[in-house]
Amino acid sequence: MVHPFLTRIFDLGVPPSALRDFDLLLLPENSESAPRSELREAQHALSVAKMARAAGYRVATATDFKVDAKLLERRDSHLWLGVIAVVQPIVLSVVARFVYDWLSKSSPAGRDKPQVTVKLRVIREDQVTAIDYSGDADAFVSTCRAIAGESTKTVDRASHPDA
Repeated sequence: MVHPFLTRIFDLGVPPSALRDFDLLLLPENSESAPRSELREAQHALSVAKMARAAGYRVATATDFKVDAKLLERRDSHLWLGVIAVVQPIVLSVVARFVYDWLSKSSPAGRDKPQVTVKLRVIREDQVTAIDYSGDADAFVSTCRAIAGESTKTVDRASHPDA
């Protein structure tokens, strides 16, 4: 039986082959519930996609699958990453690095700790582990690194330079 999350993203236009062809899928933040015409993509998620691609990972966004989503550009200290479907957990090291770099640039002393909101969907074959996170950015970085560390034995390091 196919997991409901996978059924939903396939219905949106993400082909099943994406689960073999990509390491990370960055999807609109409301992709699990909104009609296709009302999808919203978080700007920060697109920045993560660029960083992961630059590091040599195979990354896709909704646009790559011809899913038209409106871009949400937020201007506060909160980092919104939408839905991140993780096919190769090692790639979360890039997500953690993006958040860490963002923290370094946007967190002046004396301000509240920056927050991160993201829906991680870790896909292992036809099983999906859902992690809905909204909280402290430092703790999120630690969570990403812990998940990425679990899978370092299963990824070909030659094809993933940051592994």
